[in-house]
Amino acid sequence: DGEVIDLDRLSALSHPGGEAVLKLADGRDATMLYRSTHALAKKEVMSSWLKRCSAGKLASYPELARKLPSHGSFENFSEADSPFALDLRKAARSYFEEQASQRGMSVRQATKAPLWKWLLIVLFWSAYAMCFVKWLQGSYLALIALPWLGSLVTFHVAHDASHGALSTRPWLNELLTYSSFLVGAPHEWYWQHVALHHVWTNIADADPDAKHVRRWVKGNAPLGAMPVVWAIAVPIGLQVLYSYRYVSSRLGLSSEAMGVPPDFTVASLCSLLLQRFILYVLPVWRFGFPYGLLWAAYPAAV
Repeated sequence: DGEVIDLDRLSALSHPGGEAVLKLADGRDATMLYRSTHALAKKEVMSSWLKRCSAGKLASYPELARKLPSHGSFENFSEADSPFALDLRKAARSYFEEQASQRGMSVRQATKAPLWKWLLIVLFWSAYAMCFVKWLQGSYLALIALPWLGSLVTFHVAHDASHGALSTRPWLNELLTYSSFLVGAPHEWYWQHVALHHVWTNIADADPDAKHVRRWVKGNAPLGAMPVVWAIAVPIGLQVLYSYRYVSSRLGLSSEAMGVPPDFTVASLCSLLLQRFILYVLPVWRFGFPYGLLWAAYPAAV
């Protein structure tokens, strides 16, 4: 919105989302990212925060304006909220205000995971851990169950944590993003899912999820082909192509329409390498050919 925000000041004020989220906005037009992640926040509160962290208008930084990657609008996509979006936001805000009042807590606390959700997370992780051990021991039943339990862990834990939806403690949300079974590395997930997919949902040339589908489905593909498309697109699109695009763009070897992604941490990069080793190298090493390939390919495809 034409305002330059000093992220160091924002960090010093203990930004509720934590450092991982702030990295997504560093060095780019974060207008739409800001709007999507603060959809339920009160505008007057957010305006107060922005004023305290403002470094002035973009017009005062001509060099920055020239280098700034576009990330605030895309083609003919309207930045204005539709009446439906306004009504939905109002209804969601009202719901959490009511929950906060009933449970005797702040609205922010009411938007986080309740006790039953944490118990569900413990249940899923316990089941997944036991299944993983059996998978390493060569159990066919564990092989069948592993991707399903892994998906439950991914979407109930890592996914929600990446949106800051589990805890009011940013460090805990960031830690739990390392539990992703399908993606493996938080730096890629934050960039692809939070900064791009949820900002540009279903905008064909901006949403990476839509790009993956368009890459594999040409023309009018039958609905019955979608499981096959999914089996190919997930391991290749998410775990091969996007890793390549992220690293090559980060190192300046290629350019992305959405700008250069944030730098990855040593911990995040190590988690990516560990995930690839455990799920793809270890089965072949342990069981050899062809069973090792089956043990690696089935969980990735399903």
